[in-house]
Amino acid sequence: MNKKLLAIVTVAVLITAFAFLGNDQEKGHRTNKTNDLIVKKKQPHPQSNFYEQEQLNKPSKQNVQAQIALDEESDSFIADENFKAQLVNVAYQYNQTAQYPVGSQPIINPDDVRDSRPFEETETTFPFPIEDGTVNLSVAADKFQYFDGDSITLKIKLNGDIEDKFISPQAIITSPNKKNDTSIPFTLNATNQSRTEFLGTFETATLSRNAFDPEMLVEITVNVDNEPLFTTLSFRYNEASAKLTGVGNARPNGANLDIPLNFEVSKEGYYFVRAVLQDQRSGKPLIALQQEGKMRKGKDELTMQAHIQALKASKSEGPYVIRSFNIIRGAEQGEQFDVPGASEESSYTVLGFPFSQYNDDVYEDEFAQQRAEFLLKLGAQSSEN
Repeated sequence: MNKKLLAIVTVAVLITAFAFLGNDQEKGHRTNKTNDLIVKKKQPHPQSNFYEQEQLNKPSKQNVQAQIALDEESDSFIADENFKAQLVNVAYQYNQTAQYPVGSQPIINPDDVRDSRPFEETETTFPFPIEDGTVNLSVAADKFQYFDGDSITLKIKLNGDIEDKFISPQAIITSPNKKNDTSIPFTLNATNQSRTEFLGTFETATLSRNAFDPEMLVEITVNVDNEPLFTTLSFRYNEASAKLTGVGNARPNGANLDIPLNFEVSKEGYYFVRAVLQDQRSGKPLIALQQEGKMRKGKDELTMQAHIQALKASKSEGPYVIRSFNIIRGAEQGEQFDVPGASEESSYTVLGFPFSQYNDDVYEDEFAQQRAEFLLKLGAQSSEN
């Protein structure tokens, strides 16, 4: 009896299951058909006004290609014109400088040769968040390049939310080179009553010769109510490869004013020297001078030359001042770096002479003229193409 009942229940369950599956498949089939109908209804009839309007608004492939070609031609024309203008401008500028020797170029913009004021070159300022506001910390050294025996002066300044706060700075000179364990404390003194500005000086003459590397750091920590603010300042330190000790008597020599520079050379080698010649009375910078040559160890000399055409362009017969010396000994084979040289004085007086005492020769550089003509020709060809 129980077996018959179980069989009847089993058959009933199977029938119900098959019926459910059949209905589900049929529903799914009808749903797919419905979706097909919906999709088909969304497609516009090829003859409908909507479809025709869409086709009219849609640009043809030929029109698109024609527009692209027109845009490319326009862009190419603009690029060619810009390129031509650039070439003409370069040729003009080159032609202007080619009127004078490379080592005797008139200074057009005085700002290009302005010397940095003390602390200006190295100054950096960073904002630091503290518990109840922000502090701006400025640090600077009086210059970036130091030589053996120089004094290093450090300046620290704070402003911001520092009223009624206790400020205590510390500075340590160290080396980024891990092989050098130099760590020298820097003594700092407050220069105002609010203790927001500090100044300190370190004498490198007290160091042994190899105490500093060419690249050095000052690690600076300023405690503001026990909140530490940390920053670093880098500088260069070298033994001068050569030292400019004086300027000899300037004299006219053909079309040039010869200005002999006297050096005490520590390292023999090939040197590059740049300087600025300025009018002594007005202080106006006149000519950018440069010279290069081999110098032997000991006393030696390089002669700067100011060309008469550059002097006449400056409209100054002197007297002059020569300043802003940049002295570099080029690295030789097996050496990694160029080595800078130093000058005992920041400037020297140079005698002037009437223009009539020079040969009034026009400076000509055949190759420079050929280069300028080539640039102009290249610009003309680019416009023709």
